[in-house]
Amino acid sequence: MNNAYCNSEYASENQYTYPVRALKADALGYLAKYTVSDDLVKAIKQALYRRKYISGSAGELPAGTVIEHNIDLPSTLILDKEFKVLTLIGASKNISQVSDELYFSVHTINNYNLQIKEKMHLHTTADIIRYVTENSSSRP
Repeated sequence: MNNAYCNSEYASENQYTYPVRALKADALGYLAKYTVSDDLVKAIKQALYRRKYISGSAGELPAGTVIEHNIDLPSTLILDKEFKVLTLIGASKNISQVSDELYFSVHTINNYNLQIKEKMHLHTTADIIRYVTENSSSRP
């Protein structure tokens, strides 16, 4: 079981995307990039008792509630690597650029792209860009 889940980026779908993905991966908690030290201490104390902890505005809801309200988001259906590809394509990067950034072959990125479209019921790259744009939150 994972005890922590770190991500240096702010949630691109909404404020709950990464916390939900972390909890679904059996993490005990999630700390946002700009977490204050008090939150870190609280998270460690919660982890000692095997309780879940989520920092930031996502932490205002009980962990179970966060999962319940976000289970229907299409991006929760894809793997973490596919999610990273989704966000990069959604940022208007082409397959070759995504391949270079993630150090995967173009063939692998094309496969992820096809899997993303199938799982999320998207048909074109424009659909991916539109989805990411419409479901993005700005950085704090």
